[in-house]
Amino acid sequence: MRTVTFASLIIVSGALTACTTTAPVADVALVETAVGALEVPDVEPIQTTRLAPTIAHELLAREHEIMVEVGVEDADALHTQSVAALDAFLDEATARVDSLPEGSQPGDVFHAIQMTFSSQRYALQVPTLLLTDALTTGNYDCDTGSLLFLSVAQRADLPLELVEVPEHNFVRWSSGAVSLNWDINDATSYTDARYIDGWYVKRHTEPDSDPTYGGYMVPHTRDHIDGYHDFLLGLYAARAGRRGLEEELLRSSIALRPGVGKSLAGLAWLYASHEDFAAEEYQKKALEYGRAAYDRLPGDEFFQKVYSCALATNGLFAEAAEFERAHGASEWRLERYADNRDCR
Repeated sequence: MRTVTFASLIIVSGALTACTTTAPVADVALVETAVGALEVPDVEPIQTTRLAPTIAHELLAREHEIMVEVGVEDADALHTQSVAALDAFLDEATARVDSLPEGSQPGDVFHAIQMTFSSQRYALQVPTLLLTDALTTGNYDCDTGSLLFLSVAQRADLPLELVEVPEHNFVRWSSGAVSLNWDINDATSYTDARYIDGWYVKRHTEPDSDPTYGGYMVPHTRDHIDGYHDFLLGLYAARAGRRGLEEELLRSSIALRPGVGKSLAGLAWLYASHEDFAAEEYQKKALEYGRAAYDRLPGDEFFQKVYSCALATNGLFAEAAEFERAHGASEWRLERYADNRDCR
């Protein structure tokens, strides 16, 4: 879904979001983790009035705060521009929904909102990292587009939820017995089965033992949305070379949505690969979070790499090599482990 320019971040964001193939899980002893199991969240609808700020307004304010901290010179101007564009989008999309005839179906509502993207000359551009980027460039992707849909839903009182699958997000109409998924990127509806099978949600995860599919296919609470947004802001901070801010944002992301693999893997990788975090406390956290991310989706190749490097960071070179050989071994990492070196 998203890539960035700095070499170290390309490794992180690309691996966190690019499609991967299923890898075998070997019988290798794993270090225990204290990160708790996931549960299906109890989601209450996000509500607002016609004049109140929407979730997109609130996330834009958060982005402005981080842009100022990073030192973006035109942060104020970009924020003003993005808020104006958001208001224009919401006004048109809400008017389109309001003008639908009585008895319209959820699919009609989705089409009405989607038409606003083309009417205002937005173009699909993957990746588009932040809402500020989407609203100031006229580009959107699944994340930013879904957040705009949710904001229209707040204004128009629609029962929409945000749902995440590997490398992708979509929105779901959920009201009583009526449920309909809408994929913003493709401007069409897909069944749950299409996402579960087509987006590798079932990768080494059995629904009988984990109803959250490793944290996927369940509706996001507001805390989950804020946590996912902080994860994206962590990538933004890394692009700016602000490792301390990246750590702070990833830690916030984990606190807001505990146990979700992406945030755990992102922070574990920062601790296992960057020289600024060489202290023992970070090494231990790299191992804990790396193992927890691997447990969520053992077939995810980036999660495998993170856990392998975390083992080496803690001096467990034999274990790291054994794990590496069982998971599509990287010769570069195996050579380092043989020399008692980690992935830094």
